[in-house]
Amino acid sequence: AAGRRDVYVQYCMSWCRHIMQSVEIPAVTQARASDDYHPGADQWDTGFSSIFLHALGVIPTKDNFWSKPETRGAARYPDAFEPYNRLQAAASTLSAGPVAPSDPVGASDVELILKSCAADGKLLRPDRPATYPDAAIRAQASGEATGVVLATSSVISGLHYRYLFAATNAKAFTADAAYLYDGAPAPAPAKAVYFEANTTASPKVFDSIDVPATDKSTFVLYTVAPVLSNGWTLLGETSKWVSASNDRLAEISADADGVSATVRGAPDEAVTLAFLAPGDATIWSVECVVPDAGTVTFRMPSETCA
Repeated sequence: AAGRRDVYVQYCMSWCRHIMQSVEIPAVTQARASDDYHPGADQWDTGFSSIFLHALGVIPTKDNFWSKPETRGAARYPDAFEPYNRLQAAASTLSAGPVAPSDPVGASDVELILKSCAADGKLLRPDRPATYPDAAIRAQASGEATGVVLATSSVISGLHYRYLFAATNAKAFTADAAYLYDGAPAPAPAKAVYFEANTTASPKVFDSIDVPATDKSTFVLYTVAPVLSNGWTLLGETSKWVSASNDRLAEISADADGVSATVRGAPDEAVTLAFLAPGDATIWSVECVVPDAGTVTFRMPSETCA
């Protein structure tokens, strides 16, 4: 019936057999990859279930979350609150599925929610759900590591942006190219820089990433951005969890004169992209306003919008 009416279906709390049968039901596009949400609970790790869902062409989705710690429950949960709202928001976005803040009307953290989407609500997602890299699975199986370590990618105009998320890992570890790109959808770039979502002002040349021990409040999210053929680097929209998304960036190109990036957005939306010039660690931030046509092209080093 859903197929006949062009209605999409999201499975909730489905069993493996239901997901496997969904390959015969095109209307099924999404499935819950997490348990039910309860403030403060650990249902934000969808890294293992997303491997299964993605392999069968089903978009994983994490259950809803409260975006403000001061949000309190209704009569059923009067003392409940969400102490890890940023973690919930980041994990929801990295699932590549729906992002569902569920605060009372008028009580949402708008700034936090906008880290997941454009001004019109369009989600800015990676190309695929964040899942455990093979190396992380091996480390957990051998008892060498604990905690949540996820990776995902965006490939735009042939340029591979890689994301590494870590939370509740009791031990620090090093993620080199072999660790980070094992099983990735595209090869590692010849040269890259990386930055962490909370410390964007300090991009570093990528050889490996020393990931610290973390808890749910101190989770880290690294972006590894490729250096372009002329030495420029587009870091992307660093105010978002996914700084370079195919939902935002239509094209990236480089030539002898510099670099250009075409973005999609809502009319009158102000978009800020960050760049690194060749041999310079200083971030260049440029803001362009999207016209009615829905796209605008950034040009560096002229810092122009077209």
